[in-house]
Amino acid sequence: MTTPSSSSSASTSAPAAAPSTAPATSGTTPPVGQAQFNTTPDSVHHVTSERIGKPWRASDKALTYIAVWESGVINGTYNGNPVVDGFTLRVYDDGYGNPTVGAGHKLTQSDNLHMHENISLDRARNLLRKDLKHTEKTINDTVMVPLHQYEYDALVDFLFNTSGHGKPVLDEVNKGDYSKIAQKIEKYNKARDTHHKLVASKGLTRRRKSEAKVFNEGVYDASH
Repeated sequence: MTTPSSSSSASTSAPAAAPSTAPATSGTTPPVGQAQFNTTPDSVHHVTSERIGKPWRASDKALTYIAVWESGVINGTYNGNPVVDGFTLRVYDDGYGNPTVGAGHKLTQSDNLHMHENISLDRARNLLRKDLKHTEKTINDTVMVPLHQYEYDALVDFLFNTSGHGKPVLDEVNKGDYSKIAQKIEKYNKARDTHHKLVASKGLTRRRKSEAKVFNEGVYDASH
């Protein structure tokens, strides 16, 4: 897998400025904002960043990444059902009596699907996008600093998998110190055992470390 290029050229020691609506000029990085430090016209300073502003949308790489966490394989079979790009393309029982398909999507009446019915990869991706809608809205509504695409994708998987309980991490993101976010993500690795006590989960620890690596390096590795 490839790793994206260098991180932001903007300083993270000061709060991010509001996005600029000015169009980019050819061969230059567009300013994400500007500030005037006094009444002298020449005191206006442009702030640039390789990160992008909202609205953000999960990439196709993120969808496959999430799907592989569900099925465990990129291409092959899951419990005898065909898997393509991580998505299980035949409706199956999740072990709890719930007809499920794609990336762990539990069927609703409006899906108009039945056990053992096959679906296309495009439909599987659309079902996941539907399931991610609330998560993506939460991130877009809450985060006020620019993000690399892979940073956003990592936050989508993290928040989706924690069922929103990881939302305090978004407040940390807004502080603009991106170097600390991976460590914050990795703290959400606990689940309740048979005695209802919160303990570190091996599976959640692996997933949190993987999400942290996506956030820091843009490496989408969901192997487990």
